Amino acid sequence: DSCIGNSGTGWLHLASGGVYFTNTLYIGANTGSIGTVVMDAGSFQAKVIVIGDMGTGNVIQSGGQFETCPPGGSLGRDVILGNSAGGRGVAVISNGLFRSSYHMDVGRAGRGELYLRGGDITISRDFRVGYNVGSTGLVSLESGTIDVNQEIFVGNNGTGTLTSATD
Repeated sequence: DSCIGNSGTGWLHLASGGVYFTNTLYIGANTGSIGTVVMDAGSFQAKVIVIGDMGTGNVIQSGGQFETCPPGGSLGRDVILGNSAGGRGVAVISNGLFRSSYHMDVGRAGRGELYLRGGDITISRDFRVGYNVGSTGLVSLESGTIDVNQEIFVGNNGTGTLTSATD
């Protein structure tokens, strides 16, 4: 597994080119850690992306492609914001493509926050907001699109909120 902010503070800024992880990537892995990815352009790929496992993870995307689809064509998996109790994952997307080739959880067992201010989110399977007991998920759709190929769960066993300024 790979980490940005394992037990301390980690920062990655992608302005062009590509970053490829063939395994699980944790952004804000352990308690007290802070991981941040700022993406302006290019391609960011991993098999599984966990934003805020037990720590705090942040993704700020203003362009490019951020996705679970590793090189070599093997199956990518989930994008998770707020994976474990005490974890907090935040994604702010203003442009570009944010794609999960499987499920996307905003608040799996921790706190997840997703702010879509432009761009596109594509989810190949289920979109789950506030999925497990004790989780909190918040999705704010201000502009852009979310395309879900299967089911949407808001407050499945946790607390989920989805707001849209485009209603």
